[in-house]
This record gives sequence, structure tokens and C-alpha cells, in this order.
Amino acid sequence: MAIWARPLIDHLKHPIVFFDSLGLGFFAVVGAHKALLFGHNVEVAIILGMVTAVGGGLARDVVLNRVPIVLHKEIYALAALIGAAIQVLGQLMEWRVAVTPWFAASICFAIRLLALRYAWSLPIVRRGDVAQ
Repeated sequence: MAIWARPLIDHLKHPIVFFDSLGLGFFAVVGAHKALLFGHNVEVAIILGMVTAVGGGLARDVVLNRVPIVLHKEIYALAALIGAAIQVLGQLMEWRVAVTPWFAASICFAIRLLALRYAWSLPIVRRGDVAQ
């Protein structure tokens, strides 16, 4: 696929980030789907989908001797969580099997790319902000 899509890939400014975001969506969906297939409840399926997606990026960053993306203030795990939740919701509501994973992965992918494009981030809790 990469050979055929080379003209498109050459125009990307950051192809690694693009494909990482795409993989994040697909792994979140597959993890959540597999958890439900093995009979786990909704909460476990959503968390497992998120952990499956984030785990791949974490392993990559550790092997490359980088600080894992999930430890930055970027929206990474949240996008995976939303993608997994949409997949679980779709399966529970019996949405079409041909549409649900693509829709869930696309939403996860879009959230991640929009967060990168517009520098969205999660709030940082400082020591003085927490009630003691």
C-alpha cells in the first residue's frame, strides 16, 4: 500500500505521526472488539482497547529510547479511549459490522490529528491546584 500511496506520502510533512495516529485508531478498535468477543464487560473492553492502542506507541518509544508520547501532555490516550468507547457502543447497539470499526477508528484518528494541528492538550494538575 505504501508503494502505491507514495505520491501522497511524499506530500505529508510528518508521515510517522500520520501513520501512528492511524494505527492508534485501529488498535483501539481491535482491542475493544476482541475484549467483547471474549465475553468481557463494557468497562474492561473500553480500557483494554485504550491500553492496546497506547501500548504499541509506548513500546516503540521505549525501543527508540524516547520519552513515551503518553507521558506528554498531548491528547493520545484520550483519543484511543474515545475510539474504543465508540466501538463498544456500536457493538452493543448492533450497528453494522462493516461500518462500526471504520467509524470508531476514524474518530480516534481525527481527534489525534486535530489535537496535533491545533495544539490541544489536557490540563496539567499542579501541586497547589489539588485540595489537601
